Amino acid sequence: MPPGAQVVVVGAGIGGLGAALALSRTGHRVTLVERDDTPLPDSVEAAFDWDRRGAPQVRHSHGFAARLHQILQARFPDVLDDLRAAGVVEHDLGALLPAELGDGLGAVTVLAARRTTYEWVLRRATLRSPGVRLVVGVGVRALLTGSADGGPPRVTGVALDDGTVLAGDAVVASTGPRGELARWLAPHGVAVPETVAATGVVYLSRFYRLRPGRSLPGGIVQAASRRAGLSYSCVEADNGTYSITIAVESDDTELRRHLLEPERFEAVCRLLPGIEHLTDPDLAAPITGVHAMGSLVNRLRSFVDRDGRPRVTGLHALGDAHTTTNPVYGRGCALAMVQAALLSDAFAAHPHDPVARAAAYEQASAREIEPWYHFAVNGDALRTEADGVRPDDPRFTLQDLMRAGAAEPALLPKTLRVLTLLDTPDLVADDPQFVDTLASVRADRAAKAAARRARGDRPPVQRADLLRAGAG
Repeated sequence: MPPGAQVVVVGAGIGGLGAALALSRTGHRVTLVERDDTPLPDSVEAAFDWDRRGAPQVRHSHGFAARLHQILQARFPDVLDDLRAAGVVEHDLGALLPAELGDGLGAVTVLAARRTTYEWVLRRATLRSPGVRLVVGVGVRALLTGSADGGPPRVTGVALDDGTVLAGDAVVASTGPRGELARWLAPHGVAVPETVAATGVVYLSRFYRLRPGRSLPGGIVQAASRRAGLSYSCVEADNGTYSITIAVESDDTELRRHLLEPERFEAVCRLLPGIEHLTDPDLAAPITGVHAMGSLVNRLRSFVDRDGRPRVTGLHALGDAHTTTNPVYGRGCALAMVQAALLSDAFAAHPHDPVARAAAYEQASAREIEPWYHFAVNGDALRTEADGVRPDDPRFTLQDLMRAGAAEPALLPKTLRVLTLLDTPDLVADDPQFVDTLASVRADRAAKAAARRARGDRPPVQRADLLRAGAG
């Protein structure tokens, strides 16, 4: 596929915008199709009220890891400048390490931003490209295919709901976790196997804005912990805003309903170590209600067969349409941009061979994206085994990474790179020092928990305390 070929990108969320940006800047013409017909707001703050029905997660906490910053800096420095101008804050976490540990690590820079701010900046940058045309207010009804020449079906464009036909040398589907990709492929005899694992959680978020002259102490993540059957975190965002997110077990309807009430949400926050002060009205004022997000799964789709042969060509899935990980872990935006870069590289390496291009893209995704699916599945499973995880269990969670780094400072550079997506979890999984340190940390925690039970100690926060909070 020579430069200047036509690509149809379906979905103008983070992944679709990233793909359109990357492909247009390497000479391709992109038609970006977005079902939501919502005008682009004219400011960062107006963007926070953007009606993005196709992206219900926009007013929840989002992570913008160092891997994303690395891609922007290397490929789209003007977008990084635009983010800075929009009030997005950069934090070099590597600078927090002792000098002897940070030598050679380089910058490990994360971004503090609202999802709406990031998407607003990204859409403006994408639409600046003369090779991008945006079509809004209409969805895709079907995929078009041409002659397969004895090979897998080749997608040649899309048919829109209004009857319009858009031909393309390739189609990129960035339609989110609930898109209709399987339905589009079925008439062409293509079935894409998928593995699905429930996350077991629902999460609830509320945003706040700091009072004039006030600030958040510490780093971008103010707290991340677990108490009485729930997990919680506070994440800094742009322009003096931050969010608090609480995740509860998906079958705990009573606690979920309790937390949906703003007064009770804040009363629960005041019980949780690390965020107990963050709803203080003298510190900040809430700027949203409490938003809930459920029906969360981890999903891995296989677009190649066991021999690595593509099941379909001319079609590339990206972001949650390809691989979905538990959004509580905050990796979705960064991984979508990683895949946009991988896709652009595959187009550049195989301009005339759609089979080789598809195979190269899927190989790169298996290397760079798939490990995060398995990490999320393992983390979700270990959460339910919190009282019975064996010290030598090879699986580990985000909390395990942080605990091992805290126990053995020599591991901090490696664990930090994994936490910020610069390296995949394999980097520490295969490290004997990490394995031994984690086993020791787990054994010590188990011994302390057993001692507390033997003494009859009451947990500092129990589920009953949560349900009583704010109930009066």
